[in-house]
Amino acid sequence: LEAADRHLRALKNPSLLDVRRLLAEELAALRSIPNPDITGMALTLGTLIDGIDRLPIANASLVAQSESAAATGWRGVLHDLWQELKSLVVIKHHGEADRPLLAPDPRYFLRPHLRLNLESARIALLHRDDTPYQQALRSAQEWITLYFDNDAPATAATLQELARLQRIDIAPSLPDISGSLNSLQAWLTNRGQQ
Repeated sequence: LEAADRHLRALKNPSLLDVRRLLAEELAALRSIPNPDITGMALTLGTLIDGIDRLPIANASLVAQSESAAATGWRGVLHDLWQELKSLVVIKHHGEADRPLLAPDPRYFLRPHLRLNLESARIALLHRDDTPYQQALRSAQEWITLYFDNDAPATAATLQELARLQRIDIAPSLPDISGSLNSLQAWLTNRGQQ
């Protein structure tokens, strides 16, 4: 639009003032649209993804304390011995269907799941697809709120950054800029008929 305006200005034809006025209005409308920093936002999401391993899991200290308490004394030795024996002996009945194996600790899946949510948000951001972007950010926020220590500074900073990213409209609606083109085509048609 700016190039078209420069070209029309160089023509110095007063009959094109209406076209130039429409161009000026359309340029002003386009300039008023917020232009989010997609690259910066993608880099921020990458930083959040890299920081997932530093987020403390909720009640992780209580679990570690109970595990260390169980490992002390003669009861701890018996507990460890029993755990080792259980892992060596497997009883399987032929009539039973095989059950799927479960992870020994569900905490194992917390960080990869959060990482996938943030990667999904980054991909949606780069495609400027607002609905999946917002859903992925909401899911990451819920996941962090439920399973990570919200009192930790790293967790609070991550939640704050996700909330800031969620407020940014990555796909603002664009105005109709066809008025100047229609006016120019009408001018050319009138000029051709004259």
